Amino acid sequence: MTTLNHDLPEDRAALIAALRAEGLDAVAYGTGGGNHHVAVAIAENVYIATVSDASPCAVCIFGHAGTIQLHSATVSGGVVTAATIAEAVAAFQGFWADRVRWLALVATGELNP
Repeated sequence: MTTLNHDLPEDRAALIAALRAEGLDAVAYGTGGGNHHVAVAIAENVYIATVSDASPCAVCIFGHAGTIQLHSATVSGGVVTAATIAEAVAAFQGFWADRVRWLALVATGELNP
């Protein structure tokens, strides 16, 4: 694999395995319409997840609060581009380590696009 692409099933499977090896409970997550992600839940309906916003693979916080979609792209540092599995794992670990702050931003509405 040269560049990690979260749209490819084999890349998602490899990333899930790498995250689980680091102790993060990663799963494949489909949002419908053919959109697939690797996700780690940090709260009900809030995830650290892969997206393809800016590259074949980026990592951010996303989810839903009622009918409102949440996305950390609205906050500086809220999307981390990952070209490799190692970079994606590091991004997930960074969001996980800072999950209390991210959840506080969800609670105050700062992740609402």
